[in-house]
Amino acid sequence: MPIFKLTPLLLLGATVIAFSSATPLLAAPGNELCPIMTEDPIDGEYTTKVGDVEVGLCCSACEKKWKANEKYYMKAGLEAGILPQFKGREAEFGLDKVELLPQRFCPITKKNIVTPDSPSTEYKGEKVYFYSNSGLRKWTADPDKVAKEATDAGLLPQLKGK
Repeated sequence: MPIFKLTPLLLLGATVIAFSSATPLLAAPGNELCPIMTEDPIDGEYTTKVGDVEVGLCCSACEKKWKANEKYYMKAGLEAGILPQFKGREAEFGLDKVELLPQRFCPITKKNIVTPDSPSTEYKGEKVYFYSNSGLRKWTADPDKVAKEATDAGLLPQLKGK
């Protein structure tokens, strides 16, 4: 049931002017951190609704990424503990059918979730994903160094032992 804001009446002499508004107020999202840039707090300006569930995002870039791959981010965010509002509702939202990559995070930004649609490159026979093209460019400056650091940090499970 939506919550509506109450609008006061303004009395001017004998004239009553009523301002009415039936704009529903959105329920607060069940997450405090962005499900894409996982260390950034959500911004109330960037919320989206999936069925009856509100999700907070941190910025317009994440809002755009969310819309492009909503179910993937829902499942990745749930598994990362960032989207508790979907817990127990995986089948209802089709999240039980979403397969996540072994690599969850960008090796450059470290806390930004990657998807199968993210920019990527081949390295030692494995695909490595990046949050953005900027991350991919940073990788190409010294892929061996970045790969070692990211693998040691557990960010590139597909490269473990390579």
